[in-house]
Amino acid sequence: MQLRFCNVIPGDILVAKVGDPPGIPAVYPEGEPDAIVTQDVIRLRVDREKVNAEYIKWLLNSKYAIREMILAKLP
Repeated sequence: MQLRFCNVIPGDILVAKVGDPPGIPAVYPEGEPDAIVTQDVIRLRVDREKVNAEYIKWLLNSKYAIREMILAKLP
């Protein structure tokens, strides 16, 4: 039960907290087995009946979202 927030299923959005640049999202592919992510990955699980994970991935990769993430880090 301790890993319930770290489990990954196909369709989840995974966002890297580290790297250059950080924040690059990907959708965990269909057909892959359930998995566990480490603490340097953010897992987003959307309601697939309401939201398309590929759209959220696109949005997080957009210039708008990147600018907002940079501005959020400023003092």
